[in-house]
Amino acid sequence: MGTNTTPDKMRGFILPTVNITSDNIWTAQSTFSQQNARAGIAKPVQSFTGLTLAMAGEQSETITVETIEGGTPGEKASFGWFGSDSIKLGQNSNNVITDWKYFSFGTGTSFFDDYGACTTDDGTLFWVSELEIGGLYTIAVRRQKRNAAPELLQTLLTASISGSPNTTAKPAICELKDGSLLVCYFDYTQVDQVNLFVWRSHDGGDNWTQVSRRAMVQNDILVGASGVHIDTTQLIVSDDIVTLMVGTRSKVTALGRNAMVQFISRDSGTSFFTLGNYGEDHAFPSACALPDGQIGFAYVSATDTISFLKVPFPGIAAATGTYTTENEVNISAGAKTFATQTGTTLQDGSVAIWFQNERIFVAARDTSNDIYGFVSDDLGETWEFIAQTNTPGVNTGLMYGPNSSTLIKNLKAVVWEGRAMLMLTTKQSIAGMMFGGWSNVQHPELVTQPARNPV
Repeated sequence: MGTNTTPDKMRGFILPTVNITSDNIWTAQSTFSQQNARAGIAKPVQSFTGLTLAMAGEQSETITVETIEGGTPGEKASFGWFGSDSIKLGQNSNNVITDWKYFSFGTGTSFFDDYGACTTDDGTLFWVSELEIGGLYTIAVRRQKRNAAPELLQTLLTASISGSPNTTAKPAICELKDGSLLVCYFDYTQVDQVNLFVWRSHDGGDNWTQVSRRAMVQNDILVGASGVHIDTTQLIVSDDIVTLMVGTRSKVTALGRNAMVQFISRDSGTSFFTLGNYGEDHAFPSACALPDGQIGFAYVSATDTISFLKVPFPGIAAATGTYTTENEVNISAGAKTFATQTGTTLQDGSVAIWFQNERIFVAARDTSNDIYGFVSDDLGETWEFIAQTNTPGVNTGLMYGPNSSTLIKNLKAVVWEGRAMLMLTTKQSIAGMMFGGWSNVQHPELVTQPARNPV
């Protein structure tokens, strides 16, 4: 019979040394859990081994989960679930559209220039939008809770603007670690520099307080005639640090460049400091938080190339020449054309990135207005088409092929109620395409599909 060698208590600072191993613990009776490199966060040795069930709000109905297909962890194993109605729900393929919604509508001469979006754990979608009507600009925050109509929460700014140099605010929104919401946008200005307005809500968006009108402590964005256009903005929260990622495009196209600029805030968005204005070929960037405090960036690096960079923590400038040379991974090169080029400047691209179910997904619009998807199972080291096969070819990456001449712009991605939602602007409105999710009819596998819900 075994002897219990597990200490009753372990106090003080525990240093990981070779002296503390499984030999010190009676594994048959131990309640010790495996930990990863970040203290207090459990992590299995093998990827895709955990079946995680989470619910928000009150739940009285009995939910039954059953295995649909057996298999080893990460290899084909999948499951389904049903409630009191006994309708069995299985997960749909990640590359199949399961819904399409419009969230904000423009009418007449009005149109939405840009927007930012985020979701919260209670199933609420928030978005902040920039509406233009003949020189009148409005920045407003809206939300949509589950099974409810969209709500206008607050109008943050209304301004009449005419002329150059900067007539776009590029709003962005995120949820901070304490559950509060943060919104930022650039000021409309007639001078050569822009600065940043910041608002915050501590009650789920019901009330908003202006935090700062000049949050950029170091301003490296010049918007004069020889400066830049601001193409993309995004807020990312990682390890209590807020990163504002900005994609710029030179107004002097002949000698211009596409840069990715990172601003970081260590005071919950009250002030932002730049990490530097770097990057010759980091066009239309998008970013997402990854496990262990990492941040991933996807962008157009050439007319026919989508690339990826990852930083281990927010304080590293990803777009420096040396860092890019040593760490850049091409997601797709040569298969499609994702941007046009004037002089040395890339134009008319759109990319989105998101992290879901231990995978990184990237979507990009090509010059034919089609949207292609890519996926990585190893945190960006290698990439495949979203159907995870290179046979029969690039069409296994096609997510959406519209039969319309209306250009899709401003791709941004959120994970909302178990589905990936790829948001976009059309001619006048803000819409969203849903991918994956759960239904009582799983879509057939027209091409080889990944193990979508491994256990």
